[in-house]
Amino acid sequence: MKPGKGTKEDTFFSLDDLKRSDVKEHILFLPAMNGCDSTWAFFRQGKMKFVKTLEQSPKLQEAAKFFKAKNSTHEEIAAAGEQFLPAVYSPKSRGNSLNDLRFSTFTRTLTKTAFDLGSL
Repeated sequence: MKPGKGTKEDTFFSLDDLKRSDVKEHILFLPAMNGCDSTWAFFRQGKMKFVKTLEQSPKLQEAAKFFKAKNSTHEEIAAAGEQFLPAVYSPKSRGNSLNDLRFSTFTRTLTKTAFDLGSL
């Protein structure tokens, strides 16, 4: 259940929604990436954004398979994560590296007249 805010009503989600989704195969990958009660979460990114990003990209679904494969190396898992994070933070520029994303986010934040110091 997602509680509503203001005039929005409460939203109830069902596991049947996942049965029709390509994301069901990666149900254990999502909490590892977007945070849960025992892990940290990404700054200003909602949990559903991770689900939608994964649903919309077959390339990212393939990359997520490295997280659950028993024979995956640390390098393969890191490379898969580095593909996923830029897609979540900047969906228009898929394919950019994590360093490119960091730099563009930093420069965008610096050019604002008022910014949140925590976002740097």
